[in-house]
Amino acid sequence: MPVLSLIVGAGFSAPAGYPTSEELNHRLLSLNKGSFCHSFYGGVSQIDAKMPSSFLAEIDLCIDLMHYYADKMGHFYYKDFYDYLLEEVFSDDGIYNVFDKELFNDESVLYAIGSLKYIFNKLIDICNTDKYGCWRYDDVSSIDKSLFIPYERFFEQLNIYDEIHIHSLNDDLLTDGLKFLSCIDGNYSDGFELNQPSYLGEIWNGYCEVQETVELLQFIGKFEKRLNLYKLRGSRDFYALYRPLQQESYRGKDVIVKINRKVDRISYNGIYLPFNYRGEFLSGLCANSVRANYPVYYNLIFDKFKKNLIKSDMLVIIGYGCKDKDINDVILRYYDSTKRSVFIDSNPSEMILQLGKNLNSEIIIEPFENVRNIIV
Repeated sequence: MPVLSLIVGAGFSAPAGYPTSEELNHRLLSLNKGSFCHSFYGGVSQIDAKMPSSFLAEIDLCIDLMHYYADKMGHFYYKDFYDYLLEEVFSDDGIYNVFDKELFNDESVLYAIGSLKYIFNKLIDICNTDKYGCWRYDDVSSIDKSLFIPYERFFEQLNIYDEIHIHSLNDDLLTDGLKFLSCIDGNYSDGFELNQPSYLGEIWNGYCEVQETVELLQFIGKFEKRLNLYKLRGSRDFYALYRPLQQESYRGKDVIVKINRKVDRISYNGIYLPFNYRGEFLSGLCANSVRANYPVYYNLIFDKFKKNLIKSDMLVIIGYGCKDKDINDVILRYYDSTKRSVFIDSNPSEMILQLGKNLNSEIIIEPFENVRNIIV
């Protein structure tokens, strides 16, 4: 039973029009202050008309801090900036020279910075879309089939493999759409299933009027299909919830559900749960503190990652810039470098070349969509 492991980064999504990591960094630093405001449902929206400064202040602060961080570090990498927001910003005295003194003081700015992890995620959502401006792929009707032609062609080459394990480092949902490929034919798992007792999401129409109730997919952690998807950094549609023990008692956030549309309230066995509609979910980013808060997901996913590398007959790495040290360390420790491995990157960096050298890898310097006959 031949087994293949794939590790995919932003370059894997580039044929669909998604930005590479460098392009996403550029898009984020190109955002203009005064162009975005808080929406009533907790998101961030682009605006055309002039808005009161109170609607703009925290978003503009986030943009100011991005530029401050880029100047301070001499470069900008959005995942590192997210770590900075969670773990370092409060001990950085330089921030007191950044914020608008008419909107914040030395105390209130700290409260504002506490909300920036939500805002930054929403700014990434705005910048990280495919060439049609989409980022959700919930069903066949929501997909432009031309978007997936390069992926259909690529996976058709892999028909000799009984198991294909995709380990994604991306912040987009393109890999979710792979289940609709004709060559996969639904033989796909991302670890989420409907489960009992169920978590129910209410969708409201008007003030607290329930228009629809939907059952939410829960992370079960079963990966038993031919094509299995592991999101090593979480995903923008994952939310972490408490599992209630009784009406007034909760333990840690040990349930992960997928929410692919706006949900106004969530219940479990008739009990309504605390639910942060702003999106304090698995961020898709790499902060150690985020991973530590959700062991039910990350421990299992990384354990699967290691075991998949051990049992794989071949490793293919596509569009991953090798900037994440923890991922590199796992690859080097658990994949046997005497087995075949291939990097696919149109412009490989020194980091890619070095990791490839350590793995004795073949380096294919081509755009992913141009690669043919990778299985030889």
